[in-house]
Amino acid sequence: MMTQPNSYLKDVRNQYEDYPYPFRNPEDEKHRLGHTSPDRLSSIGHFLFNGKLKADENLSVLVAGGGTGDALVYLTEQLKNTQAKITYLDLSSTSMQVCKDRLVARGIDVNRVNWHHASILDIPKLKNFGPFDYINCSGVLHHLADPLEGLKALKSSLKPKGGMGIMVYAPYGRVAVYLMQDLMRRLNEGESDAQQRVENTKQVLSRLPQHHLFRTIQAGHLDINEYGDVGIYDLLLHSQDRAYSVADVYEWVEEQAGLKLVEFMGEGYATLTYDAKSYIGTKSDLLDKVASMSKKESAIVAELLHSQMMKHTFYVTQNTDDTVANVDDLDSVPFYNIIHSNLQTDEQNRKHYEQASNVELGKGFSVMNDNKARVGILVDKFSSKILGKVDGKRSLKEIYEAVQDIYASDAPSIEELHKSFKAMYMAGAGLQWILLSHKESNVLEHHK
Repeated sequence: MMTQPNSYLKDVRNQYEDYPYPFRNPEDEKHRLGHTSPDRLSSIGHFLFNGKLKADENLSVLVAGGGTGDALVYLTEQLKNTQAKITYLDLSSTSMQVCKDRLVARGIDVNRVNWHHASILDIPKLKNFGPFDYINCSGVLHHLADPLEGLKALKSSLKPKGGMGIMVYAPYGRVAVYLMQDLMRRLNEGESDAQQRVENTKQVLSRLPQHHLFRTIQAGHLDINEYGDVGIYDLLLHSQDRAYSVADVYEWVEEQAGLKLVEFMGEGYATLTYDAKSYIGTKSDLLDKVASMSKKESAIVAELLHSQMMKHTFYVTQNTDDTVANVDDLDSVPFYNIIHSNLQTDEQNRKHYEQASNVELGKGFSVMNDNKARVGILVDKFSSKILGKVDGKRSLKEIYEAVQDIYASDAPSIEELHKSFKAMYMAGAGLQWILLSHKESNVLEHHK
């Protein structure tokens, strides 16, 4: 199915027709699969569906403002052997074609996806559209003239117990970006040719003083160094661009849109980045005060302490009940989660943690994410044996029973073993080194 866009935000639509973002070469799909946070099915299940998400014909997902297809490709690859319904929506036909070409390169039939050439703001008027269990909307809402209108449009197509993964820009880490945007608006005033605006920007970038604030991020910025003209335009010449602090996100999502913010996702899929305690030394007089903060206030303080966050990725839901998998449900299935993003495979992570069985009793080991946040995990007389049984297939109850079988006599009780696992699980929760699925779920069969 193909629908056509209305005329909203003509400049934005024209930009993505001429400069589809991010730049992607479909041929790369033959040897790589990009992961998009927070679109891993197992992570979606853990945070939004109590670990009980099922990848079957009843599952319906939407990639809203899908661009050149990072999220669409990743979700479709995970769901390619299921009957789940997958929908893509974007206002750029050029971007949509790149996305289709990427699926073809992966050997996936483009008819597997329902395609809509439309704006997010068109959603309430689209026929036979949704509702959806999960919606991805990454890097889109902050480019709308009225982001709240866009968020409410997405909400209108979400199932009552559905959830969304959203990314918007953050202000403090983009100070230098906004300085450059202001500069280029002034230098490009009166210039109607888009490519000439890009060339003017390149000239300025080549002549920036060494002390210029933008140089502190320029060297490692993908938009500048890998995406070429497309990246330069999106980063420095965009006609619609706003940023949200953590406090802004809470107000926007909960107070204005009437949704519930479930969790922020930091670098390497970790939530620790948004925990103020992770920035305060254990001997600090402030530790008790920070530890007593609400989750919201802790995240606000963490952003200020970090000072360089450039984006916020987070889960929201319409479900008023708790949606996060429950560690006290012994039918939960623990699995080792990605922590180093694309730098390590799950198999390597699994082996890494199984090595804990060789750790000297009482000394433990540490887990670290991409943002260099580290958590120490103390190994007691049971926990190392439990870790060695985590395989993404057995439930907690089955793992505990397998550990009990190790002992010839005087086996620990299920309660003792659970106390040991829960202590490890909670200690490392901020790094998401182990997440939970459920015996009712099949998403680990599609774990990529």
